[in-house]
Amino acid sequence: MIAYLIKAILCSGVFITFYLLFLQEEKIHRFNRIYLLTSITFCVVIPFVTIQLPAPSLPVLQPDYIIDNNWSTEIVERVSVHPPENNTSYSILAAVYFIIAILFFVRFAANIYFLLRKIFNNSTTRIDNATLVLLPEHITPHSFLHYVFVNKKDFETGAIEKEILLHELTHVRQNHTLDLLYAEILQSLLWFNPFFILYRKAIRLNHEFLADEAVIKIYNNRYSYQRLLIDKAANNNNSLFASRFNYYLITKKRLTMIARTHSKAISVIKKIAVLPLYALMLFFFSTNVIAQNETPSSPKSKDNTTKHKPDPKFQEPSWVRLSPGFTEAGVSEELINEYNAITEQHKPLFKIETVNNKKKIITSKFSNEKRSRLEHIYKMMSKAQQAKAEIIFYKKPAPFAKGIPTEKTFNAWKNAAIYGVWIDGKKIKNEKLNQYKSSDFSHSFTSKLYGAAKKNVSYNYQVDLMTNAYYDNYYKKAVSHNQPMMLARDPDTSYRFARLYNIP
Repeated sequence: MIAYLIKAILCSGVFITFYLLFLQEEKIHRFNRIYLLTSITFCVVIPFVTIQLPAPSLPVLQPDYIIDNNWSTEIVERVSVHPPENNTSYSILAAVYFIIAILFFVRFAANIYFLLRKIFNNSTTRIDNATLVLLPEHITPHSFLHYVFVNKKDFETGAIEKEILLHELTHVRQNHTLDLLYAEILQSLLWFNPFFILYRKAIRLNHEFLADEAVIKIYNNRYSYQRLLIDKAANNNNSLFASRFNYYLITKKRLTMIARTHSKAISVIKKIAVLPLYALMLFFFSTNVIAQNETPSSPKSKDNTTKHKPDPKFQEPSWVRLSPGFTEAGVSEELINEYNAITEQHKPLFKIETVNNKKKIITSKFSNEKRSRLEHIYKMMSKAQQAKAEIIFYKKPAPFAKGIPTEKTFNAWKNAAIYGVWIDGKKIKNEKLNQYKSSDFSHSFTSKLYGAAKKNVSYNYQVDLMTNAYYDNYYKKAVSHNQPMMLARDPDTSYRFARLYNIP
């Protein structure tokens, strides 16, 4: 939630700043109206958008158990365990949010109520596509939806200037009230976003520019219209949603815009500049995920012959193997024999030894030449042939994600009765954590201990921590190494694996 708030606020800040600096002063009012409405929607929605980035050419290995002598010498079930967080602070923040949002909506509803009461309690008359609401009090004409509010006596005596009436009718014809209602609803829901205040003001001012433009286009006398603006600027209507002719806070900007000259070339350049802005905001503020490739299926045979099916006793794991380039028949018997011969030369492929009550992996090493040869043959095997191979290849796991532990979780790890702590692969005493802050670490992993792993220890969970420098070094090595993992399948168990090759 916090990430969404930050993204929405920053995104809206960039959009409205771009508008105020580059677009507001240009006579491209219809384009600006579209920009304001789409960008305010964009910054609300974009943090929820998920963009799938192309998956790597090799699928990712996610086994239930990984025996990795680079990290822990104990064999433990890798499950994420963290102490429950205290939700009191979140409940308080949620309550504050809803209380303030309700207050905004109450104000929103009250303003609509007062306008509707004026409509239903006074006489009306139709003019063009609008309904005039004739009020007894002296007011400056203003509009709401398809209603235009005017003084009854001024209307009946013809005292309302034709430019003023056309200005308000333009608000009605172009549905400007809908823009204001939309902006008001968003601000009531997302009241914590300070940039929405600037958005609402920009939308109001844009509406005035559009209505002024329509008046000048019909009557073609900008100087007379500017004098009229100045004469009416002293009066003001305080309705929240009503578009009004003489909104004095923006009169000066309206006068300046009427007198401004228009450069088509500059306007076109600024319009085009909006496209890369949207692209950049989409890139920076959306959620990017890497799409996981599915296991490639065997290509269909042109002669519709029966496909070569895997061994029915072989159960495909929930994660996928290295993308093979095999044919229907797979490799020849001669290559299978060569593959098995290399495997036999290195048996036992791995063995587990207990040293000081800790289980360690002893693995067999392959030369680079033999390893490359095995990988090449394995890629060309059929699925059935791969199912029988004792040496298999997988894409190495993606690097651990970076994440700073919370203060509550970090403090919980100091309890030696529950947690054993390792920092950068070395066991430490829990009290040594007092020398650190949670922000000193970029990754944490908690494992629950079972069976022999709990012998001679008082704690139930093992915590592996990476300091910031250690994680940066680990990550650089992990992303720079593209070589697939070389694994062995234990024939006595369905799927137990040991890493045969030391890949960072």
